[in-house]
Amino acid sequence: AEDLTYDNLTYRIEGDETKTVTITGCDKNAISIDIPAEIDGLPVTKIGTYAFQSHENLVKAIFPSSILTMGERVFNGDKSLRTVTLPANLKEMGTGTFSGCTSLKEISIPEGVASLKNATFSGCTYLTTVSIPESVTTIEDAAFFDCYSVKNVTIKGTDITFGSNVFYNCSGLTLRGTVGSAVETYANENGIAFRDIQEPPKNGLYQEGDSWNYYVDDEIAEDVTTLVAYNGDWWYVEDGRINFNKWGLYEYNGSLWYIENGKV
Repeated sequence: AEDLTYDNLTYRIEGDETKTVTITGCDKNAISIDIPAEIDGLPVTKIGTYAFQSHENLVKAIFPSSILTMGERVFNGDKSLRTVTLPANLKEMGTGTFSGCTSLKEISIPEGVASLKNATFSGCTYLTTVSIPESVTTIEDAAFFDCYSVKNVTIKGTDITFGSNVFYNCSGLTLRGTVGSAVETYANENGIAFRDIQEPPKNGLYQEGDSWNYYVDDEIAEDVTTLVAYNGDWWYVEDGRINFNKWGLYEYNGSLWYIENGKV
């Protein structure tokens, strides 16, 4: 079938008795795409294989809940892609859907997706936070290969099958899951830190080794410099950690405070 055009998108109509729309691509220079739920009265249910591959200007993608399937490598190599809200009724993502999306920071997989295919997020080097729903029962080979910035992956299911090299080169990773589940077993067998999914997220100052780290929602706030209260004292936090070498004046909330050895 011939590709048709809608706004900055291309699409084709598929099916005989029941016709649906598959999005096949978009303008190569598109910065943002907003997929409609219908085109010419027909439901948009699928994003085709390679639809937005190597669109290096693409920053944002918005999907309707009508999308059920995404093909292989839909966003492969989209280095500027930062914001994606996956469709609520999504059931399937193909191999390498987001591979090489080096600006993508966080993603939440919708309930209903059954598996994360090979290399789904491989090379997403800026990715830090992922939430995987209970419906996912398989995480295939290299799904998060070389996601070396990833810190927190929450896996809500308990009976999960893991492929090989799922979290290769993800050295700072903590897996959050159910105690006694396959997630905890996998973490223990692969030397990955594990936390009970029931534990509240870390917020505030925590002593870890020789450092006092400042957490916001389970992540060290590496881009934050501020004063933080702890046990009745105030401390100078720089780039997410107490700086015990800090001396001098620091402006905070409109006032000047004197810091000595990192303490007000």
